Amino acid sequence: MRKDRPQAEKPAAKATAPECRRIVTDYAFGKDVSFRKAWEDLDGVSLGRVLREKLPEDIGYGDLLFMDTETTGLSTGAGTVAFLIGTAYFVSEGLRVEQFFLEDLHQEEDALKAWAERASSFRSVVTYNGKNYDLPLLESRALMNRMRPVVPEVSMDLLYPARRYFRGRFPSCSLSVLEDAVLGISRSENDDIPGAMIPAAYFRFLEDRDETRIRLILSHNRQDLVSLAELTLKLANMQKYAETLEDPEYLRICAGNAEAAGDRETAERLLRKAAPELSQASEDLIWLCKRQERWGDAYAACLAWTEAHRGGLEILELQAKLEEHFLRDPEKALATCRRAMTVLPRNGSKDLWKEWDHRRRRLLFKTGRKETV
Repeated sequence: MRKDRPQAEKPAAKATAPECRRIVTDYAFGKDVSFRKAWEDLDGVSLGRVLREKLPEDIGYGDLLFMDTETTGLSTGAGTVAFLIGTAYFVSEGLRVEQFFLEDLHQEEDALKAWAERASSFRSVVTYNGKNYDLPLLESRALMNRMRPVVPEVSMDLLYPARRYFRGRFPSCSLSVLEDAVLGISRSENDDIPGAMIPAAYFRFLEDRDETRIRLILSHNRQDLVSLAELTLKLANMQKYAETLEDPEYLRICAGNAEAAGDRETAERLLRKAAPELSQASEDLIWLCKRQERWGDAYAACLAWTEAHRGGLEILELQAKLEEHFLRDPEKALATCRRAMTVLPRNGSKDLWKEWDHRRRRLLFKTGRKETV
């Protein structure tokens, strides 16, 4: 008797990924965020100089997507999940914050799809330490979910320019510190949670489903996004209206941004304004003139610096070289060489001493003088 053949099993129905929670919050122009006019005046050229990157000149505030994540850990390894992806972008009424939250970890695929769909509508993604953390993390999570990672046309990371402007002025350059010290935004302790406590708070939520902690996390993330947007505008305007700044440190940084973009004329104006109060700006002015081979201006800047300061071997060396080769005045070069040798560090710098002593002997030969040190 023939045995019945085993019946083929019916193909399983395609499983659908559960949807993540989506939260939308609007912030009005002029009330919750800066006025519309301020954002319309956002200058892509100035923003590019702040970032020291080449941006499309026609890029505007409507092209920017601000992004920040909250994660289960601080690494970008395989075990770290972005359980909250926060985005912010401009609509007609103001800034809209849209958050994709994982009520359970198996909702990750839906959150990543939502993020990819939102990011595809914008030319640029703006982050704070996103190049090193948020974007690589989301890329690795997309690959683990067999998805194509999001690759923004333009990626702007404000952490690096923020460090140039504010390092040393405040306890840290974290976004929460800068929003208070630079933007004048104060967080309510009742509506916030320290960033270091967020991973543990999320894991606790997965156990007890207490929404109290999640409301605080969502509020923390929303404020990060609003502050990120405002910091973008603040830095762009500092560069755009740099010549109205009074702080010599800021003038010097804006000058460096301008020179990096090839605008040496603006860089020089800013450095000359800052130089009377900031020795580093005076030094930068010297090297700017040298790079342009404007030897007369470089020498005048050297004299102005050396009259006001003691030391500065590199500047004294340049001054001596200009006096010897540009002015062809070995007597002045010898005087500068002698001055430099009085400030030479004697310990652990034998090669430096020999170099200056060799220069002194050569100048003595040129002038026909005889002396010993």
